[in-house]
Amino acid sequence: MRTLVACPVAARKHYSFPLWVEQTEKYDRLVSVDDPEYALKVEEYGVPYVLFTPVSTRRVGGAAIYGPRHTEAWAAILERADGYTHILSLESDIIAPRDVDILSLMEEHYDDSYDFTCHAYPWRYPHRKGLYAHETGCTIGSIDKWKRALRLTHKDHGVYETIRITDYFRNKDIHIVELEHLGEGDDRF
Repeated sequence: MRTLVACPVAARKHYSFPLWVEQTEKYDRLVSVDDPEYALKVEEYGVPYVLFTPVSTRRVGGAAIYGPRHTEAWAAILERADGYTHILSLESDIIAPRDVDILSLMEEHYDDSYDFTCHAYPWRYPHRKGLYAHETGCTIGSIDKWKRALRLTHKDHGVYETIRITDYFRNKDIHIVELEHLGEGDDRF
C-alpha cells in the first residue's frame, strides 16, 4: 500500500494548518488550494499543493467550501496522485494525538472488502455536541474508489456526501483513538 495523505485547504481554516503540517510531516502529502494568495502561505510550510479553479456555487459564506467546490478540490488532488494506491483524507482541522501515527493506524485497519474506512471524529462545538461524524475527515480508500466517488457525485453536492451513500459504497466505520476536531479561533496559533 502506498498512501498519499491529502485534503483541500483554505485560508479560513488556517488556524489548524500548522498543527496539521506537523502531524503529517513524515508522510507523502498533497493539499489542494483555490486561492493563489493562500497557496503562497502553504508553500512557506513546504507542503506540496495543487492550485485549482473553483466552480461557482450557489452556496455562500462558509458553506462555499463544501459541495461542488470540495469536489473540485478532490478532483485536483486525484489528478496528481499518480503512483499511489490509496489516499488518506485527513482534513486540516482533524488532529490525532501526538503519540499516534494516524497513517499507520488507518492502513492497519483498512479492509479492502469495504470501499472506504472512516474513522470517527467529534463534531465541532456547537454543532451536534457530543456526537461523532464518519465523513471524509479521516477516511482511507483506494485511488479507484475515490475516482468512482467523484464520478458519482452530483454537480450540486460534495464527494464527502457521495461516499456516505450506501447504495454506492460500503464503508467500515471505526473509532480507535480520540481525534480532535479543531474550531475557528483555536488559541494555540
